[in-house]
This record gives sequence, C-alpha cells and structure tokens, in this order.
Amino acid sequence: MIGALGIGRVALCGLVLALGAAPAGAEEGNVFSNLFKYGGTTVPPSQPKELEAAYCPTVDVPEGGAALTNPPGATAAGIRSQVSLGRVARECTRRADGSISVKVGVEARVLLGPSGAAGRFDVPFTIAIKHDDKTVTTRTRRVAVVVGPGEAQGFTSMVEDDIPVPAAMSADYEIVVGLGGAPKAPTKPKPRRRAPVAAAPSQATTSEAPVEAGGGWIVLTYREPPTTRPRRPMLRLVRAEGVEDVVLPGVTQAYAHWLGLLPDDLCEIHLAAEPGFVLERVGRRSTASLFLQALATKPLRGISALYEGLRGDERRHRDTLRGTCAVTPRARYSDWAAERAAPLPEPRGSMDRRNAAAATDPISRSGEGWGEGAGLSGKVTPLTLSLSRTGEGTRDPMAIRVLVLADADSKSLAATLGSLRAQSHPGWRAVVLHEAPHQAALDDPRIAHAPWRDDRSLRDLVGDASLCLLRAGDRLVSEALGLLATEIGQADLIYADELRDGAPRLKPDWSPDLARVTGYQGRPWLAAPALLARLPDGPVGPRETFPLALDLMLEQAAAGVAHLPRVLAETVGADPDAAARADLVIQHRTAVAEPMIRDRVVDLLWPLPDPAPRVSIVIPSRDRLDLIERVCGGVLHETAYPAIECVIVDNGSTDPAVLAHYDALRRDPRVTIVAYDAPFNFSAMVNAGVAAATGSVVVLLNNDVAVLRPDWLDAMVRQALRPKVGAVGAKLLYADGTLQHAGVVVGLGGRAGHILRKRPGDTTGHLGRLRVAHEVSAVTAACLAVSRENYLAVGGFDAEAFPVDFNDVDFCLRLGATGRKTMWTPAATLAHLESVSRGPSVGVKRVRFEQEAARFAERWRDAIRHDPYYHPGLSLTTFGEDLE
Repeated sequence: MIGALGIGRVALCGLVLALGAAPAGAEEGNVFSNLFKYGGTTVPPSQPKELEAAYCPTVDVPEGGAALTNPPGATAAGIRSQVSLGRVARECTRRADGSISVKVGVEARVLLGPSGAAGRFDVPFTIAIKHDDKTVTTRTRRVAVVVGPGEAQGFTSMVEDDIPVPAAMSADYEIVVGLGGAPKAPTKPKPRRRAPVAAAPSQATTSEAPVEAGGGWIVLTYREPPTTRPRRPMLRLVRAEGVEDVVLPGVTQAYAHWLGLLPDDLCEIHLAAEPGFVLERVGRRSTASLFLQALATKPLRGISALYEGLRGDERRHRDTLRGTCAVTPRARYSDWAAERAAPLPEPRGSMDRRNAAAATDPISRSGEGWGEGAGLSGKVTPLTLSLSRTGEGTRDPMAIRVLVLADADSKSLAATLGSLRAQSHPGWRAVVLHEAPHQAALDDPRIAHAPWRDDRSLRDLVGDASLCLLRAGDRLVSEALGLLATEIGQADLIYADELRDGAPRLKPDWSPDLARVTGYQGRPWLAAPALLARLPDGPVGPRETFPLALDLMLEQAAAGVAHLPRVLAETVGADPDAAARADLVIQHRTAVAEPMIRDRVVDLLWPLPDPAPRVSIVIPSRDRLDLIERVCGGVLHETAYPAIECVIVDNGSTDPAVLAHYDALRRDPRVTIVAYDAPFNFSAMVNAGVAAATGSVVVLLNNDVAVLRPDWLDAMVRQALRPKVGAVGAKLLYADGTLQHAGVVVGLGGRAGHILRKRPGDTTGHLGRLRVAHEVSAVTAACLAVSRENYLAVGGFDAEAFPVDFNDVDFCLRLGATGRKTMWTPAATLAHLESVSRGPSVGVKRVRFEQEAARFAERWRDAIRHDPYYHPGLSLTTFGEDLE
C-alpha cells in the first residue's frame, strides 16, 4: 500500500491515505513506488500524471477537477479537511455483444479539522475509462459528508458506478479515479447527540486540530488486519534538505499509536503500509505537554531532552522525548494493551461505525463482506487489496479438535471451556482428557470427556481435524481459533502470543534453535492435518511428558511454521525444568547436536571435526599499542583452540612501539601482518585480511576486544560449521560488565542497533533468549565467525557502499538472503571497548555515517520494517525490549 500527500507550506489537516500495490516489474524494494495496475494494463512510470490522478488528490484529475485540500464549500463552513481515495474495487461482466460492464466502487477517506460549525457538504470525484491515452467515458459522483459542531473526525464513505466499455477496448483499458470538482455549499444538519468517549491515557493531551505544515508533534492512531506476514508501517518525510524514513510501531492490538515529530522543513509525507491499513485518527501534541509528561515520569530524561533541544540536536531531542513519552515497559503491558483496545469515537457521515467496519473489516476478507454496507451490490473484487477469496463465504469452516488437559481444579476447566464456547469459529470440537475416570455433565455436544490413556494414539484423539492443545485454566480470546484457522494455509503449524500468568510472551517468528531449547512458542498453536499425518502413529505416552514431546515432534516434522503476532490466549503453568527438557530433546533429536545444561537451561553442543579446522582471526588495526598487544595476547595465548592463524591488517601505523611489537609478532609462525596503505575503509581491510587468510573458518575481531574465557572460539566455530548457518556473533560486554552486544535488531533506531545495550551483563532478555544460542538477523563484526566458503559466496563485505558502518549488518542480511541464518551465542563472551580506536562519529564522520545509513535503509527497507526475530509490538525507539 502506498500513499502521498503534498502539503506545500499551508496546512496539513490529516494524512492522506491511498491504497495500491506495485505490480511485477516495479523496482525491487521500492515500497513507495507509484506503479499501479488497472484492468488489463499496467500504467508505466512514464505516465505519472494519470497514475497519481488515479488515487492521489494532490494533483489535478481528469476533466479539470481540483485538489480537495480545504475545498471551497468546506472553507465557507469553517471546516478544514483533506480527502483521499482509499480502496478502488471493480467487477467486470462481459455482455452478449462483447462489451464489458465495469462496476467500480470507490472508497473516500475524509479527515477533518475542527469546524467550529456544523454542516454538510458533498465531496466530488471522477471515474474515467481510458483507452489509447484518451478518455472515452467519464462519470462524476459525490460523497455526502456530515460534520457535527466542533468535531474533528476521520471516516470512510463509498459510492459505486456501472460503466460500459466497448468490445473493441475490452482487452486494453484503464480505470482512472481521482478527486475533483467544487463541493456544493454546506447545509445545516439536524443536531445529533453524541455519547461521551473517555480518552485513553496516552491520548489525554492529544487534540485533533489540523497539523500545520512547518513541523510539530503528532499522534497517529491506526489499525491493520492480523497477519503472519507483518511489516511495520513506514512514513517517508520529504524535507527541503532530503528524505527521512520513519518506521512506525506494528499493530499487535486493536490499534497502534505513533508519536512523532514532523520537521520544520517538511514538504510531503508518503506512507508505506500493508493491505487493510486504516488511519483512524491524527492528533497534535504540544512540545510543552511532552516535557511535562517526561518531567513527571522520568525527570532526568526530560531534562536531557530539553538540553538537546536548546543546543539544536533535533535527532537526540526527538528520540529522547519519544523514548520517554511513547514507550512503555513490558511490566506495564496491561495498561499499554488497554489503551490500544479502547474504542474510538463513532464516526459521523454517510456510514455508521458498523457499516464502515464492513467496508474496511480487516478480519472478514470476503469480497461480499467488503462491499456490504458500502452500497455496493454483488461481488466486488478489491483491485488494490486482493482481499477476496473465491467461495470463502460458502466454504465449510475448518474442523479443529481441541485437546484440553484437565486437572483437579474444576474452576480452571470451566474457564477454558467457557472461552471455547465463546469462539467465533464454529468448527471446533473439544476432548477433555482427565487424569482419572471422570463424571462430567454432558451439556454441550461439542465437548467430550475421557480419561487419559498412555496407549492411545494421537490420530485416535484428533482424527482428520487440525489440532489445538490447551491446559485447564488456559483462556482463548473469542477470535483465536478463527484467526489461527484463517492463517494456517500459510504454514502447517502456526502459533500466537500469550499472557502467561499475566505476563506477556511476545514471540519472535519461527526460530528453530530457540524453540528446541526453550519451547518459546508455547500456546496457543494450531497444527494442520497434513502435519499431524507426518507424525509417528504410536502411543501418546505419559500425560506429564506429552505436551513437550508433542512440541518437539511438531517442530521437527513441520514443513512451514508461522507466527501470528497477536495475544490470543491467557495461559497457565510453568515450563518443564531443564533436565526434563534435555531428556526429551535427546529422545526426539534428529540433529547431531548434543543437548547439555548450561546455566540451568538447555543448550545444544554442536560437533567439532577432529582435527579441528584452522581458524583465521582477522584484526584490522592502526597504532594503539595497548589495544593490539592485548587482543593479540588474548588470541595467541589465552584461547583454548588448537589451530589458530592471526592476520593483522595494519592501516598505516607509525607508532614506533607498535612497529616494534609487529616485529616481535612476526617471529610467531601463526601471525601474518598485511599492510593496507589506503584511507580507512573497514570493509576493504577485512576483505584484504580474508584474502590473505588460509583458514577454512574466518573470525573478524576488532582490535579493541579482550578475551575473557578460553573457550570462546570453540563455541563460535562449532556454530559456524553448521550447514545452514552463515555468521555467528558473540556476547560482548563493556569494560564495566554491562551488555554491549547481544545481537542486532534491524530497524532499531531507524536502521539497525544492538538490543539491550548497557543492561546488566547477566540480563536474560525477553523469553530468556540471552541464556542460549539463538537466531538473530545480524551480529556485529567486532567479533564475527563465518566459514571462508560462506564469506566468499556473498562477496565478502561491501567496501563501496559501506566502508565504515552497517557493513556487518548488510553482510549478515546478504547471507540470510541465500538461506544462511545468523546465530548469536552467549557461550562466547568477550569484552569490547566499542570504537575506542576510531572515536565517535561527529562532523565529517557523522555526514559519512548518515550517507551509509541512507544506503542501508534503501537496500534493506523490508528488513527494517520487520525483523523476524523481534516482535512488531516492541519499540524501535529504545533498546530495552519495551512496548510502543
């Protein structure tokens, strides 16, 4: 989905949304592309005027229509507004004479500033059929808009038309839709009572005044349909001095909120979002209100934000205020979730909230449901959203068998069964499995009761249905089974988020290493019949071990696993202890890794060949005797690995003490020193080091890293030699023992960043991930292991695009694009005095950093919008796995 808004220097009274999808052949990764497909043809980039007229109201439309920012009729009534086209739908019916009847439905979204007066005015737009660059048919229609006194509303309305296309043009025509024409003068409507709506706490000081061009704080409230393929919305701010991309929080509740600062030199706003995105509200926050909130909640940060603002550092000022006022600790999840579940004010207009929801319903995806309530008759196929599913309205619901493991607590069981009875999905049946024979009231034919029997097979219990496993006390939200069933076609095992004993478990996308040792996927989940058919058809075994054994069998047999990032259940019960998990991992393992218990959790010890392969440790350096002496001493004398080669890439050292130290190092046959006599280019230096290396495994190591444990290299090499692993990163600590590197989250800070920086060194992380080796999107090159084969397969580091920064993240993502995953392991722990030898990025270095950051964002925008190992509900503003 794409959108654009030209605001000039007058007023921005809302964000204009427009839906569209780039067709095949669009520039890869360009989510802001204006390519759009109509009828049987694709409008090429060489026709931007016709294209933008199709869905952007900021340019003239066919037949001389005008843009609708502050239309004349509205201005006379004191109403300031922006109108945009939303979904464009069409259905084609061929007639007996060979011509085509095109039924076109257009959704207009209206965002209004406070009127100061009530009124009704009509919004005009044009539907045109074009052939051979000529307009052959044009229809103008109007949408009625009613505004109450003082209201500031955003709502949706729909109209439709039926336009004939001659037979000679039926194979090559274009539908062009645009806003235009002068609105009729407003008329006074009858007064309407409006029920008061309590504002959510985060919205308490948010007014819905128009957002003036020239900058300022705004709050966006928006929603999207649940999906296993989430991508965060992104704004592109077109400024006088360039372009800035801003990633918004993902939608993991009913709504999401974003607090952001529009810069003073803002010219345009573009939007990239997924199908079904709906902007519900645009509001203003004053800087003063944010400072007061910051001082009341985190005074030191408030003072810091004030200081940064006074000294003109826009980025730090903005990020400090956002991190203070828009971010919530996970411990306050219930408050955060409640704010995003609160109903919004009822819209005023030609459709009530019920009909508006029918037109934009993110869950019901049938064409009929989309058109219902919008005045469209018959089946409508959304051109831009692709939401229709042929025959879905008449298809039998998926059969789901829910197995409930009961205990002696009847209240817990009653709560679980009550949540099942409330399910919107009608195709479920449940079997309650009791520890012993049990007499239960047979008051619901969908629920059966049976005692647990070790000798029964899973197929006997489930049959040909999909399977969902619950414990007594688990409670599903009413849409849980329906949402899981809707998405199960994307994979044969799907899991969702949960509240475990009141605490949120916001899970990453499928991470098989993490799942094997932690079972993070938990409940609820749904397994497809095809997956269940691939499981061994033996007895289920003891009741106590059945859930964990089933999890391990499912993850091994699954052809595809998907994650729905929505909390769909409240669950109970503790995870099995490490010893029990390790025993079952051994029983059900298919990999060659040996389960072991480290720090009271299960971890996997991957094999190391005998003899151990040679490892080339590449260390870029320049001067700084204290650093090169320490890192080489740690590698050569404090590392318990039998086959080491140390390759120092020197960038023009002149310190006599360093040169003398090099002479001493050359007497060690394990040491090679490569001269790099060119301006500093980290990527080129490590490429030169790898070219000179002879090991089958390469480790990139900064000169400001210190060895803390002798087994660090052994742990990294074991991971790097795995067939599907690309890069491997280590746990790095600052000199004070706090975390410096626990993996890179793509999108953090707007581009990429280290999660949980400066937290205590023993921080376990959400879901306990930092206690075990697990998948991440990228790791830092301060300590990175990779097989030489994999390094060369992707061409090493990109020395042209990323000479200094983002080269390691880009390298890991390129490995990932070839199917090689990146791992982070706490078994390799070292100290890192980050960039001591280079210093901070200021002045010219800052300019260079921003240039490389822009190239990174352009190349990896999709990854920035969704890091699969970082939940979309977690903040990209702060580094602490907080909520936003």
